[in-house]
Amino acid sequence: MRIAIVACVLGVVGCGKKDDVVKKDDKPAGAPSPAMPAPPPSAGDVHMSCDKLVPKAIVDKYLGGLERDAKEKQLGEHLRCQFKRKEPLTVVSVSFDCKEGVYNAMAASIDMMTDPKSKVPAKKVEGVGKGAVSLDAGNVNFWATNAHCMVNVMAIGESPLAKDPLPLAKDLDAALTPAALQ
Repeated sequence: MRIAIVACVLGVVGCGKKDDVVKKDDKPAGAPSPAMPAPPPSAGDVHMSCDKLVPKAIVDKYLGGLERDAKEKQLGEHLRCQFKRKEPLTVVSVSFDCKEGVYNAMAASIDMMTDPKSKVPAKKVEGVGKGAVSLDAGNVNFWATNAHCMVNVMAIGESPLAKDPLPLAKDLDAALTPAALQ
């Protein structure tokens, strides 16, 4: 459910043209916009894999005892890696969205998701990626520091990550480099 809400919010914000993003600082008509810094490299048409984006060291540190879903769910520049256990029920899902529109809409997405008037208000999270928000204790979305990707970490059930996924998110951010996307 949380992933669907985040996907809907990001889909609305990230699917339009760059010019469609509404900026908070209104400028007079005809005023030049400040240049956007060049984003880090994107996944492009390469095949992303859970083995590369969630390396063994991270699996061993945070996801030991969980079984990785053998079916990687990749759709274009979106990949979902899921780890689970039946008893006690535990599911940890890590989704990578490496589309330019999603990455470029970071500021607008964070503003929209953290707006107190939002139906599902999120809170800003410091210390991970270029920007991050959390919908609840077991969910964090962050925009990667060194790659052109937005990452969602969601944990439910009997896992310490269901209470605090930030340590996992920080390590995923450090591991998410342009080389991991090749």
